[in-house]
Amino acid sequence: MFGMPSTKREGQTMLNMCMEQCEGVYLMDEIERLREALREIYEVYAGSEGIPQPMTAAEGYLLSLVMEAVSIAQESLKEKE
Repeated sequence: MFGMPSTKREGQTMLNMCMEQCEGVYLMDEIERLREALREIYEVYAGSEGIPQPMTAAEGYLLSLVMEAVSIAQESLKEKE
């Protein structure tokens, strides 16, 4: 893959390139892991029986938070596909 570096600077450059490649692979794996978690969260909502009418202001607020999270998940998952 790489030959032996002839200078310290060349060695450092090669090391930096390898580290960037490793970091890129790690980040891609991490993005995919997070995307799968987001998809799983969305699927929990999508598979639910629906959300009943809120009876209290607190329930209404929690419902609005859930719906906002669902919307964010939908938009985020759409970007990839």
